[in-house]
Amino acid sequence: MHLNLPKCFVSRSLLLCAAALLHTACGDALQEVSKDTEKALINEDLDKTPPFIAVAGTAEIGQTLEVSLQDFTPEGWARIVIWYRSGQRIFELTANRYTLAPLDAGKRIKASVQYIKGDLLSKKAYTEEVPVSRLIQTFKGHTGAINDIAVTQNSAQFISASGDESLKLWDMATGRVLATFEGHNDIVTSVDLSRDDTRAISASDDKQLILWDIPNGVIERKFDIIHTEPINSVVFSKNGFQALSASDDYKVILWDVATGDAIRILGGHTNRVNFATLSQSGEIAVSASDDHTVILWDVARGVPIHTFRGHTGEVNRAIFSPDETHILSVSSDKTARLWSIESQKQIAQFIEVSELTTVAYVPDGTFFLTDVLHWKTMRLIETASKKRTHTFQGHQKDVLSLCIFNHGKRVLSGSADRTVKLWLMP
Repeated sequence: MHLNLPKCFVSRSLLLCAAALLHTACGDALQEVSKDTEKALINEDLDKTPPFIAVAGTAEIGQTLEVSLQDFTPEGWARIVIWYRSGQRIFELTANRYTLAPLDAGKRIKASVQYIKGDLLSKKAYTEEVPVSRLIQTFKGHTGAINDIAVTQNSAQFISASGDESLKLWDMATGRVLATFEGHNDIVTSVDLSRDDTRAISASDDKQLILWDIPNGVIERKFDIIHTEPINSVVFSKNGFQALSASDDYKVILWDVATGDAIRILGGHTNRVNFATLSQSGEIAVSASDDHTVILWDVARGVPIHTFRGHTGEVNRAIFSPDETHILSVSSDKTARLWSIESQKQIAQFIEVSELTTVAYVPDGTFFLTDVLHWKTMRLIETASKKRTHTFQGHQKDVLSLCIFNHGKRVLSGSADRTVKLWLMP
């Protein structure tokens, strides 16, 4: 027995009646419909001449993606677009557009186009998938480069230090500037927050350290001017009673926050000191210098414990690993180097394509994030394997500062393009 069936669309009733007879003869041309199936899933004509589909738009949070499709809708049929987030359906609608939400950051968004008429649905879906940037938000307001960033303990706010001689306090959720702090007479190079987030301390090319009352938005104290050249960094001790600064004058200075007086000068570098920070206990410190060295300090005695040598260019930053067993340094020689505090030796080297100026660990120390100068990017690197696992791209100029927070789930980056960007970590 031979039946001549139409090649385009077969009604559900005909399919149900003829499915048993035609399953062997028609093969792939027809698809068996179960009792629970509401729509017949066959459409040979559309399968033979698939339409062109593309998803247009910038794949960033807050931007709108739009399905671009050639005019290919059979008469009497409607087109539907189904959107998916990393394989999970978002919703179904006949509109072509979808506005990306924060939940979409770092995911893959797919648009799936099918054609429907009554209880009939085209057998094939025409899809296009795009990766969404991990960029969540961009903060604009400074008129100078963003040199440093510090985040509050609850991750609700952050403060930025800028080349426009000011600091700004931001609301993380809304992107709104909550306060602007003015008092420096030159580029603000560094900022840190106390553990209770009530005070900030800033450093500047004007050789001045300023302590700020955050709730009231005023200067609490200006420290004695002892540095004779621009100050490049400043950090609080964990208890907030002391601060440590590093300067172009080759010196690292320990300060009494309550009085603004210098407690101790740590001398040992032979060129500008780009960065210095304290351990959690405050008993040791580490500094990075243009003299190509990293120095581990005995803070109480004010003397070097060890000088780490190996970099062939300026060392721009050196930090303790989260467990404080190692020191990680980044340099203009295009390398990051890992040093053992116990053995006082280099144990790993990470080679990049350009100069490195800043670095931060994720909380468990398994990864670290560094900028890549002149490439306008940040690179996430696995500490043990040395593998580059992700590259963050989006700034228009060099990345100058970064801060990992929220248990390693988010990162803020500051750039010479005068913006701060909030990213989702992998």
